[in-house]
Amino acid sequence: RSPSRGLGDVYKRQGSISCIFLILHAIFLGFEINNVDPKNYAKFRRFILLFFIFFEVFAQTSLALTFYKYKDELKSYIKSSIVKAKFIFVSIIYIVTIALLIIINKFEIDYQIKNILEWNYFSILLLYYLINRIMWKETKYN
Repeated sequence: RSPSRGLGDVYKRQGSISCIFLILHAIFLGFEINNVDPKNYAKFRRFILLFFIFFEVFAQTSLALTFYKYKDELKSYIKSSIVKAKFIFVSIIYIVTIALLIIINKFEIDYQIKNILEWNYFSILLLYYLINRIMWKETKYN
């Protein structure tokens, strides 16, 4: 199986689903629906956000695993050490995600602290894309 086939199968599908949930989250973030209980509406928005996180982390993991699996075939295009770092980063993200989900849902946390945790979590997730950029080697086609 070729590396591009592996990327196309899982990463693109999960990444697309993640994108849909992010769009839904952005749409519903600015709306208030009159005939809906605010607590249920907040739970609905949280559900959408959790699905975004799940599919985003899953997509990142599948891409990292694909690069790791085909790192020898891709060695003229990617830096192997960064692929390993990317794999470690995704593993840490899994642990942090599970820990944060448990903390946020199990314990009574102040709304402001919850926001700080969420914003920091999403800021850290953005590092994944920086790692992607650093991973690629300069080629004569760039």
